[in-house]
Amino acid sequence: MQTFKLEKNRHRSTAISIKDYQRILKSISFICDHATRQGTLEIRYASGLKEVERLVKETRQQADIYLKKQRPLPNERYRSILTQQLPDFLSSYDEHYHATSCKEDFDYPLLYGLPLEHAMYHKQGIDLVAYYLSMFCMEERILHLFHEQLSDFLTSYAVFYGVEIEELGINFCELIITQAFFSFSLKSFSLKHRYELLISHEQKQQIIQIIKQAEDLFKLYQAFLSIFDTDIKQYLSGYGQILINKITWALKEDTLDQLIVHEMCKNEIEVNIHAFNEPEHFFTLLKHLEGCDTQKRIEAVLHSEIGFYDYIDLFDMQILSKDEYFLLFQMFDSMSLAYLFYIHFEEACVFHQRIELDDTLYQKVSIMQDWEEVFIQYLITCDRKMEIKNCLISLQDGAVRK
Repeated sequence: MQTFKLEKNRHRSTAISIKDYQRILKSISFICDHATRQGTLEIRYASGLKEVERLVKETRQQADIYLKKQRPLPNERYRSILTQQLPDFLSSYDEHYHATSCKEDFDYPLLYGLPLEHAMYHKQGIDLVAYYLSMFCMEERILHLFHEQLSDFLTSYAVFYGVEIEELGINFCELIITQAFFSFSLKSFSLKHRYELLISHEQKQQIIQIIKQAEDLFKLYQAFLSIFDTDIKQYLSGYGQILINKITWALKEDTLDQLIVHEMCKNEIEVNIHAFNEPEHFFTLLKHLEGCDTQKRIEAVLHSEIGFYDYIDLFDMQILSKDEYFLLFQMFDSMSLAYLFYIHFEEACVFHQRIELDDTLYQKVSIMQDWEEVFIQYLITCDRKMEIKNCLISLQDGAVRK
């Protein structure tokens, strides 16, 4: 201890604070706990120090490897683990005097929880960080299996729940495994599709029925795990009961459709918010519509590349029938429908009051045109209500659509 005191004070004095004394004592105890040889305190300390230094070196090497090949996930917490928090910890870690310390948050959650939120792992210092990194890397491997569809899935997830992926504080592995399980329940007969995340709206309805009729969800999850390697299978085995509890609760509350994210249909049209066309372009479209049947009218409108305000002008002219309005709204993507409501019925969106897409909507808007009546009816009755509502929330909260 005297040696530590002298080194701490650069050989000027053996007097140190009680806090420093306790910290050094903890570090000595921590290092001795890592001893691979028995004997005197000095022997155990020397042996344990080598083990801790080896662990620090391996952790640094593993962090360097994953820093070079990190996935381009658009999430601040995820990125900060590899680019900020791990490097900061490893560059400042002092096994002699601060062996049990860890100032970094490591606030990106693992599949089974946050390591520094409480003492759930019963680990300290480099032990905690090495364990966290090993679990992080395991989840990286899992994410990589789905890399071909990961970006599209996250885009659908953001629209479906009305959130910004960049600001999410949840575990991406949990999102992926949950979605992949649902996809597997539909396509388990085909090994070709075992790492799929994208689910169409029609497939989603089939999956809901499969889950409702499943006799044993745990057996289905065990079958799902069979598509993975042994170590990944072992890592994910504990998540089965967590997922089944979520599904059971959703079935009880009739909200299973909110757990399954479906992709935007390929025939949904994303209207360009900022589109601007010369008046001649708009009048040419109007003239063309006069002599067309319904199918050609719909096609002409959808391929006209007009903007939102042009659509509103077109609807107000009452050139289209109610059925044609309805068909058009079916073809719009969820964000386009939300934006149309947001700019046309702005009186219902003031003061950030949340919009409920139910019969109360009639009390919040003024309906003057046939298309407005059809539009409101579609919003209330369509099966994309949750998506559209979340897009509205996103618009009200000031999110800028790219």
